[in-house]
Amino acid sequence: MRTLFSSLFFLCLLVAPVHAQYITFDRPGLSLSAAPLGRQAISIEAGIPLVSYSSLEGADVSIYSYSIPVNVRFGMTDAIELRAATSVYNGVSFSGDDADGLDGDGDFGFDFLALGAKFGLPSTSLPFNLSVTPEVWVPLDDEFDTFIGATVAAGSQLESGFTLLGNVGLLGPTDSFGDSFLTRLSFQGGYPLTPQVYGFVETEYTVVQDVDDLALLGLGAAFSVTPTLMLDASLYAGLTDNTDDVRFSLGGSLRF
Repeated sequence: MRTLFSSLFFLCLLVAPVHAQYITFDRPGLSLSAAPLGRQAISIEAGIPLVSYSSLEGADVSIYSYSIPVNVRFGMTDAIELRAATSVYNGVSFSGDDADGLDGDGDFGFDFLALGAKFGLPSTSLPFNLSVTPEVWVPLDDEFDTFIGATVAAGSQLESGFTLLGNVGLLGPTDSFGDSFLTRLSFQGGYPLTPQVYGFVETEYTVVQDVDDLALLGLGAAFSVTPTLMLDASLYAGLTDNTDDVRFSLGGSLRF
């Protein structure tokens, strides 16, 4: 599976990521953008991801989850932005012959509130962005621990119009960070299909201690309605048994 993932990553680099205007938004991909938002700029990014997971061994059960994640960003300077993210609605449902009695039908509220800041490093003469985003995930339910982590993002737009974006992230609970954390790698590549539409492919690989690795491969498109409003759609498929089978998302980003 690791060999397959590596092959898909190099395929992503050949097909490559999105326009420079797009990478200032975190949507619609799984990767954080490498460029801070900009001085006194505000963006609100939200979507509706639908997830299907049906890999329970020995059971006729299909699991579907849905949520509305919201990400708010504020540019303090050209190099520093403040960030907050959460899900305003979450739900999960089960179906199948073995699903009777499983707890989880219906909806539930907020799980975590992520607070953080993005620090962009000074630009060089090359069309290259590099940023570091430390975050604290504060649980809004006593059942969860507080998580801390950071993501390093790097992105570059080539003269041909292709854009490359990569993330390396580390996240773990504060009470046992050294013993229980996850490492996330993501790579994205895209190209402006038209002056308003940008297509991309992306792959994400997550290593979780004592759990089978997670891997996703997907594609999507972002449509610039105006210079400050973007709509998007994306579709991902799981590459391991422990990963979501299918993940589909619709959403948008608005900048002030």
